[in-house]
Amino acid sequence: MVGRKKLMKKLVEIKNLIRHFPVQKGIFKRTVGLVKAVDNVSLDIYEGETLGLVGESGCGKSTLGKLLIRLLNPTSGDIIFNNKNLTSYSNKELRKQRQYFQIIFQDPNSSLDPRATIGNSIEEGLVIHGVKNSQERQKRISEILNLVGISANAIERFPHEFSGGQRQRIVIARALILKPKLVVCDEPVSALDVSVQAQVLNLLNDLKNELSLTLLFISHNLSVVENVSDRIAIMYLGQIIESLDSSKFAVSCKHPYSEALLSAIPLPDPNIQKQRIVLKGDVPSPINPPSGCRFHTRCPKKISICDKSEPVLLELAEDHKASCHLLSR
Repeated sequence: MVGRKKLMKKLVEIKNLIRHFPVQKGIFKRTVGLVKAVDNVSLDIYEGETLGLVGESGCGKSTLGKLLIRLLNPTSGDIIFNNKNLTSYSNKELRKQRQYFQIIFQDPNSSLDPRATIGNSIEEGLVIHGVKNSQERQKRISEILNLVGISANAIERFPHEFSGGQRQRIVIARALILKPKLVVCDEPVSALDVSVQAQVLNLLNDLKNELSLTLLFISHNLSVVENVSDRIAIMYLGQIIESLDSSKFAVSCKHPYSEALLSAIPLPDPNIQKQRIVLKGDVPSPINPPSGCRFHTRCPKKISICDKSEPVLLELAEDHKASCHLLSR
C-alpha cells in the first residue's frame, strides 16, 4: 500500500507548537505557574482527509484546534497552512485568511445569536469577507441551507425555533458558507441526542466528499473517531503520543494509553468478552506534569526509565508514530 505522504498534499504542518497559560494569584496578578495546555506538538494534516484527535477531557485537544485557526496565539512554534506561516501574520493579514479555515463548536445553542435570524447569522461571514451583492449572498445562503438539509424557507426563523440537531446543521452551514479548505470540528455531536449524532456525522462525511473539505475532528469518543476519520492522533497531557491510520488502529496501536482507550470500547456482540485495561489514578495536572513520560504515573507497563527520560515520537511504520520507551528497546 502506498503511504499517505506520497498520495496527498500536506495542507497543515504544525511544528513544535506550544501554548502555556499563566496561573496568576493575588491582587497584583503574580504568575505562580504555567498550564502547559499544548506542549511541543508537531502534526501534519493532509488535504482531503479527516484527522481524528482523541484524548481525555483537559488534555489540550480544543486548545490545539483553536491554535490551528489562530483563535488563540501560540507561545511558540509554527503553524504552516497552505504553505503560509500563520504565526507570522498580523491581525489584518489573518483576517483575509480566515475564510479558508472555520470551526464548528460543541454546543449549537451558544454558537448562534438568539436575537438574529439564521439567515443573518450565516450572511455575516459573507459581508465581512466582501461579498457585496445582496442577491448573491441570498443565493449562497439558500444553497448551503439546502445542502445541510434545512429548507431555505426557514431563513427568517430564529435559532430557538429549531431542534438541537437542526441548530447544529445551521452552525455547519455557517462554517461552510465561505467555502473553507479546513474545518475544525470540536466535539460537534457530543451535545446532541444519540439518535441525532449519526445523522450529523453522516452529513459531515457527505459534505467533506462533496465539497473536498479537510477536517480536524476533535472528540473524547474513540469509537466515533474510528468511524469518521482517515487517521487518528492520540493526545495526552498536551502532547501527541501516537498517530496512525484509523483502519489499522484496532490491531496496530502500540502506546499503552491507546491500548487502554481501545479496550474501553464495547464490542457489538455481548457474548464476546475482552479484557478491559483500567487506568489507575487521575490525569496529572498540566501545571506540573510528571517528569519523563507523562503517562508513567498511570501506565500498567511502566519500566524504570519512564519517570526519568521523555520518550521521542518514533516512526514505527508508514503513517504510524508513537512515543513510548517500550518501542525503542
